[in-house]
Amino acid sequence: MFGLFGKKTPPQPAKPGAQPAKGVLPGATADGKQPIGTVVLTGQTCPESGIWESQGTPSGRSSFSRGTRMPPFDKKSVVWKLVRYP
Repeated sequence: MFGLFGKKTPPQPAKPGAQPAKGVLPGATADGKQPIGTVVLTGQTCPESGIWESQGTPSGRSSFSRGTRMPPFDKKSVVWKLVRYP
């Protein structure tokens, strides 16, 4: 990593006792939920239970539980966007 005036700076050590959250994607809220607007692709694992909307035309909404595989929509691979928590 480069610091002030292009000088290399060493990585900063983690705070004592800090551990990365398991099963939580970057950008999660303080309570560990993925933020509204999170997007995933067909075939990926659902990162958060809630109402998801397929992006594109036609679009549709479905409820998925965390850990399930995101399905195709209208027999097509799509981008799914989290629009509401359950």
